[in-house]
Amino acid sequence: MTRIKLCGLTRMEDIEAANRLLPGYVGFVFAKRSRRCVSPAQAAELKKRLDKRIKAAGVFVDEKISTIAELAEKGVIDIIQLHGSEDEEYISELRRRTDKPIIKAFVISSSDDAAKAERSGADYILLDGGRGEGTPFEWEVLDRIEREY
Repeated sequence: MTRIKLCGLTRMEDIEAANRLLPGYVGFVFAKRSRRCVSPAQAAELKKRLDKRIKAAGVFVDEKISTIAELAEKGVIDIIQLHGSEDEEYISELRRRTDKPIIKAFVISSSDDAAKAERSGADYILLDGGRGEGTPFEWEVLDRIEREY
């Protein structure tokens, strides 16, 4: 199943556009190095205006688990998207701290990368050829993946 997420929303105009388009998800980026990074307070304000049919994903890169859990607990985010070096131990601990679904992003450059993604304990996997830039990769390396991605 294809899911659509508009990511990097930072302004109320972005929320208004999302509410008109009704994607499944929007993304609030909390990675401090991103030019689209929002503060927890900004994200909370944006989420208040978001249509209830749209889920808010928090996008994180090697963030403290306590920070993510707090945003989930406060209802600022509905789903967690990890884009850093978070390993299975990190995912397990995060799962103990929150019941929100977890997406783990993987950079795919070989069949070994695809196999690692398939073994992930995350609820969903996101496969990319780069670090969120939309870089393509050779789709053939996914031939043996049997889980939803």
